[in-house]
Amino acid sequence: MTEKRTPTRGGNDKKMASIRVLNPSIANQIAAGEVVDGPWSVVKELVENALDAASRHIDIHIEGGGVKRLLVADDGHGMTEADARVCIQRHATSKLRELGDLGSLASFGFRGEALAAIAAVSRKTLTTRAADQDSATQLRIEGGRILQTCRVGAPVGTRVEIRDLFFNTPARRKFLKTARWENAAVERTVRDIALPAHHVGLCVRNEDKIALDIQPVPPHAPLQHPQRMERAVACLGQNTRGMLYPFYSQAKDLAVSGYIAAPLITRRDSRGIKLFVNHRCVNDPQLTQAVRTAYRTLLEVGRLPLCALDIVLPGTDVDVNVHPQKQHVRFREADRVIRHLIHTLRDFLATTPWLGAMPPFALSPQSSSLRSDTLRGPLSANHFGKPQRPEGAASGFAANRSNKTEQVERATNDPSRHPEQNTGSPRIATRQDDKEGHGNEKKHDAQANQPAQYRLPQNVASEV
Repeated sequence: MTEKRTPTRGGNDKKMASIRVLNPSIANQIAAGEVVDGPWSVVKELVENALDAASRHIDIHIEGGGVKRLLVADDGHGMTEADARVCIQRHATSKLRELGDLGSLASFGFRGEALAAIAAVSRKTLTTRAADQDSATQLRIEGGRILQTCRVGAPVGTRVEIRDLFFNTPARRKFLKTARWENAAVERTVRDIALPAHHVGLCVRNEDKIALDIQPVPPHAPLQHPQRMERAVACLGQNTRGMLYPFYSQAKDLAVSGYIAAPLITRRDSRGIKLFVNHRCVNDPQLTQAVRTAYRTLLEVGRLPLCALDIVLPGTDVDVNVHPQKQHVRFREADRVIRHLIHTLRDFLATTPWLGAMPPFALSPQSSSLRSDTLRGPLSANHFGKPQRPEGAASGFAANRSNKTEQVERATNDPSRHPEQNTGSPRIATRQDDKEGHGNEKKHDAQANQPAQYRLPQNVASEV
């Protein structure tokens, strides 16, 4: 008999390989797989570094969807030559000094992985100059290795140019989408970053054409400031123009601020829910579900709202070091944050501020199914706060229902809708006519004093 042998995990009889420390180049490419998901993630990391450097203006250039060429230039603090050489090494950062600093982070970056991970999978040129230097330092890096270092003339700040992204990892490159999709993802990322960082100007150029130009806003400008409202429109979509309402709530050391779109504008996905924690854009399922819960009674099934909310709380109460791309967070008192978000949103939505500034057709029952591309209108002072309801006007659905009846009666009494009355042709009155006329008369008397702004157009009233 032949001896039965148990195969190893690899499916053969080879001896299991010994454990070894990975080569640094392989380790860097593995780290790049966690941090660098595509051109949009490169832009996100570089723009956040520019914000940490106190930049006032950031330029982004992309070619070929950001794969062929990608450039991010800022006017921040810049670096010395020594810092420039160290910054491309893994776990090199200026944000942390000791373990306790992790509990009170106030910067976007802190791990020191982004620049090293990007350099490992691209051909990178780093040009940087500090304010106290006469010239800038330029490093040419390929696959994580420094090929050349020289002194050049450049303004104060940092300029990072990326060429041939994923040139040494073809398996990663083939999973990228079309250039058009990557361009849209970069623009969407910049819009998300621009909303809380309203004091910084950002410009995106796509193939030498300006795709996005966001001007800076005064640092202490209120939520009602027109330029801040324009940023919110750029973040949530042009269809929200005239439909955004500033929102602010605070309870002790927890504050929520931002913009809420009228519930008549909805989406099929959650991409319209923009959430930030301490000015950092996150995609946290718990927070998204909290917003959906607050809107539950206002939207039809399968539709989601549009809003942009920034949750600000002490750094000791939130942990952002739980996701490779910092997309998720962990709160020390998660229940408190979620309850505050749900209750304050519900209280604000219960005031229905959009009813006093909406066009008449927005009050119809069909309006709840209006899509995000059907409502447009200019921004005005009425949209910067809660509008005042005219004196004597019924509120909410009462005004809606009564005015539908008034419009129905107006349409019924219109001679042009009954040509037989003009031609003299006989019309036999029925018992049903008497009933309808009696009911309409009562409703008309009860709603005779309704203001004109709550009236429905005839085409909507005829469908009721």
